[in-house]
Amino acid sequence: MAAVSGRSMILEIDSLAIDCETSSTITITKEPLEARCKANGEWSVFIAGGTASGEISFEGLFMKPSTNSGFDLMQKTGAAYPFIFGGTEVDDQVVSGQFFLSTVEISSANDELVTFSGSGMISGEPTFGVVVAP
Repeated sequence: MAAVSGRSMILEIDSLAIDCETSSTITITKEPLEARCKANGEWSVFIAGGTASGEISFEGLFMKPSTNSGFDLMQKTGAAYPFIFGGTEVDDQVVSGQFFLSTVEISSANDELVTFSGSGMISGEPTFGVVVAP
């Protein structure tokens, strides 16, 4: 078993890798159902089967020219796109599905590199798999 470098993980939105991506996060949450039984007094009991949801966030350095960077991504907000997140080598794990891009922000400060960040919700159930040989 070996540790995995963050450089080997990529995020693609709308079949394009994020230009100069510096970090990305995917979060899957499965909320349980809550119940209270007389036998448990004041204590809640949690049961599997509640709502599932997912979020994706990313950051990058603003590049020009670009194909999937700050302003390019801003124009895509408010719609769903296919996404893939994971490794790039054969047998690396990946998750894919539909992603609703809701927020993109570009930040610039004097004497610093221009950056962008964005986030949104996974739409529908994602698929988990591995990269296969072409």
